[in-house]
Amino acid sequence: VLHCVVFPDPATVGHTVPMFGCDLVCVKSKITAAIVDLSPVSSDKKLSPDYIEAFDRRAGKFTAFSAPRDLPEFGKLIFSDRCQFVRPVDDAEESMFISLCREVLSLHCELADLRLGMVHEKRSVQE
Repeated sequence: VLHCVVFPDPATVGHTVPMFGCDLVCVKSKITAAIVDLSPVSSDKKLSPDYIEAFDRRAGKFTAFSAPRDLPEFGKLIFSDRCQFVRPVDDAEESMFISLCREVLSLHCELADLRLGMVHEKRSVQE
């Protein structure tokens, strides 16, 4: 099992930066479950519009999996509506999932960095 989570610091970037999460479960050298998401931490449990737009534009092309999986009930309370929970059926889908993770993490870091820059600019002005 591979479990990777990037937790934002709300004190630094606010509540519009979601958590990045990616899990892979392998059995006998085959991925049997793969999940990647930008899980909202805001009180309304929704991704901000810029995250939705960036996901759809940049990562959406990596979401055509032939064996999507259903989220458990608790997952529906935690994950965003862009969550990808799949069972890659072959090497091509495994590679596509890795590309999806790379793109989601990249867009997440870029958007979080923009917010961090805004926070630093605001602090500089206030000082």
